[in-house]
Amino acid sequence: MKKNRFLSLLLALVMLFGAVSALGATASAEMKLETPYGWFGPNHTIKWKLVPGILSSSSPNSYKVKYHVRGYYSIDGALGITEAFSFWVEILTFLSDGESYATSGQDMTFHLDLSEKGYASIDALDYICFYPVYNQTIDKEKLHLTFYINAAQELSSTIVESDDYISETITGSELQQGLGILPPGFVTLSPRSPRLGSSLTYSLSGELANLNTNWAIPYWERSSNGVDGWEIIRQNSPGVHIVDYDDLDQYIRLVFRSQFYADEIVSTAKHIDKETLSGEVYISPASPKAGETLTAYLSGTAFAIPNAKLHYQWRYSTGNTRYINIEGATGKTYTVPSSTPAGYKYEVVVTADGHDGSLISEPVTVAAAPALSGTVRISPTSPKAGETLTISLSGTVGSIPSSKLHYQWRSAASNARFSSISGATNSTYTVPTSTSAGYRYEVYVTADGYEGTLVSNTATVVEGTPTLSGKATVSPANPKVGDTLRITLSGGLENISARNIKYQWQYTTGNSRYSGIRTATGSTYKIPDSAQPGYKYRVAITADGYTGTIYSDPVTVTAASSYPKGDVDRSGQVGNSDLIMVARHVVHIITLTGEQFTLGDMDNDNVIDNKDIISVARKVVGL
Repeated sequence: MKKNRFLSLLLALVMLFGAVSALGATASAEMKLETPYGWFGPNHTIKWKLVPGILSSSSPNSYKVKYHVRGYYSIDGALGITEAFSFWVEILTFLSDGESYATSGQDMTFHLDLSEKGYASIDALDYICFYPVYNQTIDKEKLHLTFYINAAQELSSTIVESDDYISETITGSELQQGLGILPPGFVTLSPRSPRLGSSLTYSLSGELANLNTNWAIPYWERSSNGVDGWEIIRQNSPGVHIVDYDDLDQYIRLVFRSQFYADEIVSTAKHIDKETLSGEVYISPASPKAGETLTAYLSGTAFAIPNAKLHYQWRYSTGNTRYINIEGATGKTYTVPSSTPAGYKYEVVVTADGHDGSLISEPVTVAAAPALSGTVRISPTSPKAGETLTISLSGTVGSIPSSKLHYQWRSAASNARFSSISGATNSTYTVPTSTSAGYRYEVYVTADGYEGTLVSNTATVVEGTPTLSGKATVSPANPKVGDTLRITLSGGLENISARNIKYQWQYTTGNSRYSGIRTATGSTYKIPDSAQPGYKYRVAITADGYTGTIYSDPVTVTAASSYPKGDVDRSGQVGNSDLIMVARHVVHIITLTGEQFTLGDMDNDNVIDNKDIISVARKVVGL
């Protein structure tokens, strides 16, 4: 082993010393020691290279040579250490008369093993490696190393050593700082076959075991294939890693990295085997109804698995058939469709990352829903064309939340069968104005979670024009002079086509009768500047195809504006800022509303336009 390890040394020495005579040959060459990496102190490496001079030979064509290498290292001062090392190496060397070595003049290097003297070394080819005693501080100014190399020839098993030698001494002060190389050793993880919850620990062997505790930072790493893609899961942590769910079916290794060494120590990766999924899964409620939500619950060891690692697949069966996966039903809960018949069965299959196998729940069977009961009545029972039908509910159906109720209006000619009206699924229905007398209407009512359908009484259309009903509300409720009044329709009026509705604004100066305002027949009306506080306004509404009139509640003018026309910013006078605000409104940069709109509408035409800009500008300049 050593013979092989020192092969490069022997080659180097041959180059260094040239030809050796058959008997008592001498070797002459120049030798220089260099320190390309340098001194670091405790636990670090010092390295040297041998640089030979130009070598030539006039020796026989071939012979067998041994080289004797002796070295001394001493550390001056308090430590007082002086040690020597010596060994023989040999190589069968082939030389040609009068020719230089092929590698003559190139850097020649070798490896020196000092481990027998208690000083560690590593199998780093081409370098002499010296390690100070572990955990021992040495002043590099006090370090001295001397090397002596001579040659000998072996003839008939007799070694004849040359008296000549070459030597070189180097001191620590010549060394340059650089990264060291770690001594030999291994990091081993245990136990051999870790599982979930195991404590992974490590041990160091070889020369690594002699290092102090802060020589490097430990990194626990994880990979899915054990080759690449390693991610750091913990660093600079205690020497224990507890195997958790994220580690299952993964590879774990420990890497020591240091700022003092060029290399790193990596343990053999440990594969964490999958666990077998165990425990139970059950569904609640055990007897669900259509529309109810099922929830999967875990017990046993499966209960401890993080939710992010769990996967669900809900399945159903129509009764005695095989179970079928429900597409998209992969959550912890599943809502049974409201249309599901009684007798359907549901189960859930649970799997988990890092686990083999699956858990399957006991099935739950959809129970028959209770029968829907109660009464549904339509009003009015003798509607006219255009009237709105409403329903009232009593009994059980009246206590069911409206969000769970469903309606379907149906109609039939006087002697025909009822059929569903497309889109008529609200709680009210307006009879078309074109409907003939004798037409009949009814409504079906169903409810989520209940079986059966309730059928209302029948409403039959009679001849005549329907009476207008509903409500009209005027806003704002407390207007000022110049405000615009607007109408909001409700109670069925909003369902009548806008082209069939007619408006007539009315006013009274106080307690007198209301008078119609000529041309005020739109859905809005602007209170004129001539109006006084106490004036009241209302709107009368009629509709084509209906009898009767709906009157809104009146609103009372509270007070006239205290600001002059054009004073949009309500500063008390008309100025440039008012002109700018009106102009910005016209170009849609801002929107004036309420009293500001009234003050900016100089010609009271309910529109702010360029004419109003000119009017405000004239006021600003006093025209």
